[in-house]
Amino acid sequence: MPARAVCPFCGGDDTELHSPFGSALSVVTYWCHRCHTAFERFKREGDAGRGETSAAELRP
Repeated sequence: MPARAVCPFCGGDDTELHSPFGSALSVVTYWCHRCHTAFERFKREGDAGRGETSAAELRP
């Protein structure tokens, strides 16, 4: 899972991995330092060891 992800609320990239497990085993929790909001992201196969996630990767 990436150490950082783009915040879906403010678009900021000043985020950090808060917990490897969120409300379910299939999600991780990140914390955004810009808008002070926690958010979750689904784990994906191949995420282990990846770097920062780009905004394009998070958009549907």
